[in-house]
Amino acid sequence: MKIGKRNNEVSTRRLKVYYGSHHGSMYSRHPVIHIAGKYLRDFGFKIGDTIEVKLSEGRIEISKAITEKAPHS
Repeated sequence: MKIGKRNNEVSTRRLKVYYGSHHGSMYSRHPVIHIAGKYLRDFGFKIGDTIEVKLSEGRIEISKAITEKAPHS
């Protein structure tokens, strides 16, 4: 589904949760979600942006972090 960013429209993507692994003193597997695509830019996410991730049971919300600008001297 491709929807533009006009009028605060929402774009829904269906992604898969994969596993990642870490080789340290013990082998462990953990869930990994990879999000990439031009649609991120279309909805206001640019390379270098800081994001905020909120987690709750069965839900992940990702938004651009609001940064306070330093006052001019």
